[in-house]
Amino acid sequence: MPNAIKLFQEPFIREPENELSQLYRDLCRVFLHELNFTVDHLYNYTCEAEPSSDRVFELFERTYIGILSNAIVRFLNGPTIQEFAVWKDEEKLEGRCDMLFGWRDKHIILEAKAWTFEANWKNYDNEIFYKPILDQVRSYYKAHPQRYIQETHLMAIGFERAYTNSMSQAKEELKKWNSNRKEPSTDFLAFYKGNKQGLFMYGKSEKIFSKQLTASMQ
Repeated sequence: MPNAIKLFQEPFIREPENELSQLYRDLCRVFLHELNFTVDHLYNYTCEAEPSSDRVFELFERTYIGILSNAIVRFLNGPTIQEFAVWKDEEKLEGRCDMLFGWRDKHIILEAKAWTFEANWKNYDNEIFYKPILDQVRSYYKAHPQRYIQETHLMAIGFERAYTNSMSQAKEELKKWNSNRKEPSTDFLAFYKGNKQGLFMYGKSEKIFSKQLTASMQ
């Protein structure tokens, strides 16, 4: 069966030679595989005679993280932990981290958000947009910095669903991104196209210098 979900254009990668640029490419690729796996083995198997691949875009943040986690485990052989409580000083709940995963010799602490695409990206300052998400991830790291003995990166990921009436606008936005590789904040962006709807996945990362790692290098 041909893939129900496809990538619309090549993913946007802001810095092709960045130390995580291959991870960004890997995430965009394996997330596509897992979306199609979900369509083929769930919706096409359990739903009505003519199921729509767009039903995979009806999900919410927690489920998208689950799909991404499955993709990392299945295709990148990376260990993952999802939705775990982070306590500071063993008594204050700092929050629930969406996912921690390993890639090569790095730790990636991830927080995700999900929205509906409203074709108003130009109204946002992307640096300000990402800051509260990355600050939230940073608080998880600071609660237990001693646990991260390898190179560690914070990552914010956004999922935005484009409905039928906003698909043409979504495609135009993606063309703008691919023609403006100097965009200073977002590190990667991909758009997954179904039958009549689609999904943006995009993100930004920030490197954290572990005290343990720094000490070992001195």
